[in-house]
Amino acid sequence: MIAARIATNNRRGSHRPACWAAPWAHRADHRIRLLWAAHSVHHSSNFFNMSTNLRLPWFQPVSYTLRSLAWLPAALLGFPVWMIFLLNTAGLIFQIPFHTQRIGKLWAPLEFIFNSPSHHRVHHGSNQPYIDKNYGGVFIIWDRLFGSYAEEIEPVRYGLIHDVETQNPIKYNYIETVAMLRDTAKARTWRGRLGYIFGPPGYSESKKAEDQLVSA
Repeated sequence: MIAARIATNNRRGSHRPACWAAPWAHRADHRIRLLWAAHSVHHSSNFFNMSTNLRLPWFQPVSYTLRSLAWLPAALLGFPVWMIFLLNTAGLIFQIPFHTQRIGKLWAPLEFIFNSPSHHRVHHGSNQPYIDKNYGGVFIIWDRLFGSYAEEIEPVRYGLIHDVETQNPIKYNYIETVAMLRDTAKARTWRGRLGYIFGPPGYSESKKAEDQLVSA
């Protein structure tokens, strides 16, 4: 009976790792260039509407595999694989209506806890103070707790910081991957090579060296 009760409590509380996994995986999409190479496709549109939700990368197996490790703790805690897929899918479906400029801010208590069209517009912004903000897919409260929250206070500029000047979907899908590999090939040190792959977008080996000289 005791064992059954423990198992039941574990199942009841097992949603917590799944709730944590999605925002941290999304944060990694923006802070690890290898993952950003795939995720940047979703952010590449200069428009923000329901079609933006369908703007997804194709065939990025390395990024997909690395990103899936965010759900490993839930699996190790006994969370059923089918439920991980179910919750992940439900979270993605939940976010579909947030890709719109037609809905303003919602009731304040909802805006405080949950993601919303306003919060997600901020997330897709490429102008300050919106860059790398509002990672939460379902709960925005995580961003409030971990310092990555931003309010929609001024017009949002959509798209990437440096726009991709092409309408070719193949180039859109792989242009950041090609740029990452090009930077990695030109790197002079192994630290630089790893930085271009696993560092944040915008990492520069030369800038890192200059910063080290200044601090020395």
